[in-house]
Amino acid sequence: MSDQLISLSIDNISTTDFEIWVQKVLQVTEGYQFEPTGGMHDGGQDGFIRAIQGSTDHFIQISKQEDTRKKLRKTIEDIRKTRTIKRLIYVTSQNESQRDMLEATWSKEFGVRIEIRDRRWLLIHASLYDELENSLYGYVRSLIDGLQRAGTVRRELNYADRLSILTYLEAEAHSLPASENFQNLCLDTIIYDCLIGTNPQEGVFKTLEVIKTELGKSSPKVVSKAPASVPERLDFLSSKSNLPRIRKHPGDKYALPYEVRNQFDSGNLTLKTREDAFIASISRRVDEECKEKNDTLRDHIVPAVRFAIVETFRRQAMNFAKSFSEISSEPNIEVFSIFNLYFESASVPLELIEESKESASNVFRRVCYSSNQDEREYLELLLKYFSVKFVMDGDIAVTQYFSEMAKRLRIYLGTDIIVRCLSETFVRVGSRGMTNALTTLQSAGVKLNITRQVVNETFSHIHATYLTFRNDYESWYRLGDLEAVKNCERILIRAFFYAYFEPEGHTRRPRDWSDFLNQIGNASWFTDPKRNIDDFGSFLVDKFGFEFTELEELTTKIDNSLAEAIAADILAARDKESTSGNQILALNDAQMALYINSERLERKERITSNLYGYDTWWMTEETRVLRILKKHGQHDDVVMLPQFLLNHYMLDPSRRRSAQENEAITPTVFGLRITDRVDPREMKKFLKAVGEFAELDEAAARARIRSAAITLKKSRTSRNSLS
Repeated sequence: MSDQLISLSIDNISTTDFEIWVQKVLQVTEGYQFEPTGGMHDGGQDGFIRAIQGSTDHFIQISKQEDTRKKLRKTIEDIRKTRTIKRLIYVTSQNESQRDMLEATWSKEFGVRIEIRDRRWLLIHASLYDELENSLYGYVRSLIDGLQRAGTVRRELNYADRLSILTYLEAEAHSLPASENFQNLCLDTIIYDCLIGTNPQEGVFKTLEVIKTELGKSSPKVVSKAPASVPERLDFLSSKSNLPRIRKHPGDKYALPYEVRNQFDSGNLTLKTREDAFIASISRRVDEECKEKNDTLRDHIVPAVRFAIVETFRRQAMNFAKSFSEISSEPNIEVFSIFNLYFESASVPLELIEESKESASNVFRRVCYSSNQDEREYLELLLKYFSVKFVMDGDIAVTQYFSEMAKRLRIYLGTDIIVRCLSETFVRVGSRGMTNALTTLQSAGVKLNITRQVVNETFSHIHATYLTFRNDYESWYRLGDLEAVKNCERILIRAFFYAYFEPEGHTRRPRDWSDFLNQIGNASWFTDPKRNIDDFGSFLVDKFGFEFTELEELTTKIDNSLAEAIAADILAARDKESTSGNQILALNDAQMALYINSERLERKERITSNLYGYDTWWMTEETRVLRILKKHGQHDDVVMLPQFLLNHYMLDPSRRRSAQENEAITPTVFGLRITDRVDPREMKKFLKAVGEFAELDEAAARARIRSAAITLKKSRTSRNSLS
């Protein structure tokens, strides 16, 4: 195994197996044997602590915990309660960069000779001794095999190599002033990429003409958009007064110096390690998902999830791009269609395809909405990569707009955005995509507003959801499982069921539906369609820090007869019944769109031939209304998709974010539909049937509900096979 795989194996091996393996390492490399007894701990929180056989005052401790100093102090104190200790060898899975100094300092502090064997020591000895490497492989065989299976997909997608542009871009951004033009940074990035492989010690250079020719072929848009030319940036980067990151040699030849090559190699290794850690993480999720299923499913699901994750971020970047040229494009990403695309070309037995899709969808959902640190770090790489590629290859006005918009933005939030935030209440903090995105934008100075119409609309949505749950699910859901309920069209009900049936991926398990509603206000509010709307509005303002706009302020600034005409066309375009509720929803959207245009005029926001320069926007994923606006001669560039703002925040090189700020925004993917919903008529039959089962004996009810859920699933499969 490579050092990279050995390191990854050490991270993923269980604590007990790590302790057993390290005992073998010490036996092979230093000949140590251990006392079979002695009252010391074996596993558990304290890790492995044993005396060396034949030496009663010489101890070994093996641990995977991060706080080495705290661990050592406790170990020594515990041993001294019953034994004498003069020497302690502490073996840790962590890297201790100042090992020699720590040994000297702590030996003096504790009065014990302390020797530290850290991850680097373990890597060296695992590489030197085949039996140690083979032994480690035995503990993590399924992990390594999963990485090898997924390796085929990595080679096909080749993102590990493509992601290297992030190494070059971030290194350059941190070496230059924050005010440096972003397109110049992009040009520097592709220059570095072009010079990879040069080495002055070996006489490997590239001339100016070669560099210009290669960049002209590989990245013509980056070259044409940068304010500076390729020769100007090469002069700048090789200037002796600028701590040169590129060396110019006689004959107009250029190469990367050793220290820069070393920095890039280290950065690229980090990227590859993150990708391997991500694949290892989804491999573990697949093992858990498939533990009671056909073993061959594992081989198909890991690459399917890997493909779907990358393709989802690519499509989100495309939606981001379309928001500049096709403002009325639909932003939803149908993940189930991505899985369909993958399995159409994958060599998967026909009888396993539907089960593989189902399991892959479950793993995908957990990666997005219950992600761990390894997964979040990789999702951040994908978000950055596709964002950077879009700006490098896209319209120059995008970059100019990013650098100018800063704290001028005023965003009016749509009901769909608010509901998405509320649905994340029981999601772990790091995976609350929409909530974290809004929080991040507020911290950057963006003003987020809600109107009276949005408060009313959101409240009505929750009230209708409350009635749906009471009528269709409350009597029987405890007898079912996630498979039986996840096809509900109501996002808040799905959010409740995911937390209820999979509490391990959430902050906790809601006790019941009322407990869930109490976290987004007060359950009793939503039983009445009108009485507690103001209380709910106050809750939204207090919880999320929104600013509030009253109805009269909005309606006095727009042409209300025009709003009614637009609303009528919106209702017709949505192909919905002309109920009072649907009429109100259409009118709210018409009023919001006209209000955005009115605000821009009143505030004298810059009018141009495209959307750049406006400060006031409506953030929503609803886009049908925009086509209707154009029909009535109104500006239709009023909607800003959520990914626009998030990509702006990710790409602005003037922002130096902390790791905590990065973690809050990186796993975000908007507008996902992970599973294909069943036909509404089939869903209605299912709900009617299971509602009647609630009166049966509990065991009989569970069996009948499972059977009905399987029938519902087959109806979806049958419909997909015909489409």
